[in-house]
Amino acid sequence: PVLRAPAARAAADAPTGFPPGIPIDRRQFENWARAIDVHDVWTSTPRTPDEVVAVVNWAWRHDYRVRALGHAHTWSPLILGTAPSRSPRAVLVDTTQHLTNMSLARAGQPAVVTQTGATMQRLLEFLGVAAGDSVKGLPFTGEMFSNQPPLIGSTHSPPM
Repeated sequence: PVLRAPAARAAADAPTGFPPGIPIDRRQFENWARAIDVHDVWTSTPRTPDEVVAVVNWAWRHDYRVRALGHAHTWSPLILGTAPSRSPRAVLVDTTQHLTNMSLARAGQPAVVTQTGATMQRLLEFLGVAAGDSVKGLPFTGEMFSNQPPLIGSTHSPPM
């Protein structure tokens, strides 16, 4: 997967009204299968969950679509098509840079609570699983996958 920003444009070039202080630039998005390759896609790297909410609320008010970005292990052109003529009105939210914290749940069944940018490799390190040990159901790519509910209107709460 490729997500490059060699000629990333400055935040001064950010879309109109984008929340100040939240990093955003234009990048190339290419999925791991190289079936989707789009240049100049707005990509934000929020540092906190509150910044993610601010980006999503901004996108809603300005008629942009939002897509979470992990490690580009996708086949689906949900927002970015396989051959668009130009970058769509979309913002990718890169969770892998800052939203990677993990903690043990404080109540209920033993569980680990992770932020959306955490990788399976980091989770296994957090749990103390030695390199090379087998874990049932571990995706070979080393990334975590989630069927999490949507951010907006969700009534789901993580265990605490």
